[in-house]
Amino acid sequence: MSSNFQRLLLPSELKNHPDVTGLLTREAGGKARNLYRMTSHGFPVPAWFCVSASSFQEFVQHNGLRVELERMQSMPLDQFEAQAKYIEEIFLKGSLSPALESEIQTALKNLDLHDCFVAVRSSGLDEDSAANSFAGQFSSFLFQKGTAAIAESLKRCWASGFSGRAMAYRVERGIPLSGIAVGVVIQKMVNADRAGVAFSRNPVRALDRDSLLIASVYGLGEGLVSGYLESDNYDVSRSELAAERLKVTPTLVLKDQAFRQSPSGGVSIVSVPEVEQTISSLSESEIKAVAQLTKRLEVELGAPQDCEWAIENGELYVVQTRPITSLPSEDYFDMSIRGHMPTLWDNSNIIESYSGVTSPLTFSFASRAYRQVYIQFCEVMGVPQAWIDEREDVFRNMLGLIRGRIYYNLVNWYKLVLLLPGSSANKSFMETMMGVKQGLKPEVAPEVAKLFEFVQNPPRYRLSQKIKLTVQTIVRFRQIDDLIATFNRGFVAAYEVARKKDYRKIGFDELVAEYHKLEDQFLKKWQVPIINDYLCMIFFGLLKSLTEKWVAAGAEGGSLQNDLLCGQGDLESTEPTKTLMRIAAHIDSEKGSFRDWVFKRESDDGLE
Repeated sequence: MSSNFQRLLLPSELKNHPDVTGLLTREAGGKARNLYRMTSHGFPVPAWFCVSASSFQEFVQHNGLRVELERMQSMPLDQFEAQAKYIEEIFLKGSLSPALESEIQTALKNLDLHDCFVAVRSSGLDEDSAANSFAGQFSSFLFQKGTAAIAESLKRCWASGFSGRAMAYRVERGIPLSGIAVGVVIQKMVNADRAGVAFSRNPVRALDRDSLLIASVYGLGEGLVSGYLESDNYDVSRSELAAERLKVTPTLVLKDQAFRQSPSGGVSIVSVPEVEQTISSLSESEIKAVAQLTKRLEVELGAPQDCEWAIENGELYVVQTRPITSLPSEDYFDMSIRGHMPTLWDNSNIIESYSGVTSPLTFSFASRAYRQVYIQFCEVMGVPQAWIDEREDVFRNMLGLIRGRIYYNLVNWYKLVLLLPGSSANKSFMETMMGVKQGLKPEVAPEVAKLFEFVQNPPRYRLSQKIKLTVQTIVRFRQIDDLIATFNRGFVAAYEVARKKDYRKIGFDELVAEYHKLEDQFLKKWQVPIINDYLCMIFFGLLKSLTEKWVAAGAEGGSLQNDLLCGQGDLESTEPTKTLMRIAAHIDSEKGSFRDWVFKRESDDGLE
């Protein structure tokens, strides 16, 4: 390490550096880099300086910690958390070099921060980039005062670069585990009356180009970013803001708690006066000021921003910002406008399985299950393996999650159906099974019809392959009862074992192993339900085709096939409708009370 390296980076000195961008990238990390950009553009940023990554390396060398850090980088993922606690312990036992202590004291005095509370925030070298946000992965310590407190917080920030969460995030994103270094920002503490976050583009409605989102709480923003407090949310129109008007849709919550400075330092949770709990935490002028600040950040920094802001004694500050990493690229919107990248979504049928708002975790499981099941479906149906491999993107994207709701990606469903022989009939049968009313008809809009040009050129089977499939289908139809009985026995046996386990008492590693075991027992052996579904699709499609010929030649909207099936019994899916019909008939007869009828039904079913 060079003897003349910079231990501290101060904004007043950075502006004269010949390669300030390179220096900040190497030494300061994302948080400090964004603070400097905001400071240089004249944004209201509280006074700050940065302890460089070279100071971190000096600390590691000074205290002989290099071997311990390298050992952690070669550990398996499930050992990160335990090792991270050990890393923090040995960091806290280490000491800063006398030179670094002296430079920190001088910087605090020159920035008039020596007698002020400051925030000590980690600034990882990979943090807050356009590709990786590391949001919430590193540590921050609020309301620190005095050299001793700042030094301890500094060491904790350095250690947080090796936290279990940060290391797991690196593994997930494919970021190297070697050469980890952390800069640390020391910044004047804003003792906020109100604070929060603001997004120059609404991350919840990523395709809404006009929405700017503000979230606000009483007190410090830590209550919001930690996830402890709910916030008032303000959806602001960017176009109206550009015209110096304010069009805002507020969503207010009960705000009975706030994070505020503790008398002894640090942060505590306090009660909010009752009169303030249900009113807006921001006035219209404050909403407009935060929105304008957030929009200006996007313009000046050249990308949509997720910023943290605070208001103290009527003064608005921005304490940090980062690019929003979850938005579609501008190219996506440009191509969508030109009509090059649309798709077609439909939630017919699947809304019965996922009727409410679906979490990303549930969606990721559902999407994986659909991929696995329909690859098996194609294998069972004799689709050539090469065709399956070529369409991996189709199987991986059978579903989509839009504003918390699961939809079918219809384009990919038609691509799947076209893999099967007899695809012309299969398309209409699939539409009937899924409940798609419009289907692929000539009168659909041209931009929709363009999505399905591939329908005109489906994969071609040889005659021998078609004959083989037909024979397989007939054989499976004849054997379906035996196949279902065998599947049910295996399913019930595995299910009875699984349902008796208390998964709350199982460790993480064992829980993961149990999940994969259940996946092997159930999901990877789903061929029989697939065959059954396929036969149902074929026979229901044939029935509908025949009934349409029996009624007014080709009339649409006929439901004779449903009427014929719903009365035959043994269909669990019809029971809710039948129960409602029985309730209605009983009420219409005006004999007895509804409560009496319920008790009678329970008695008849042996549920007393």
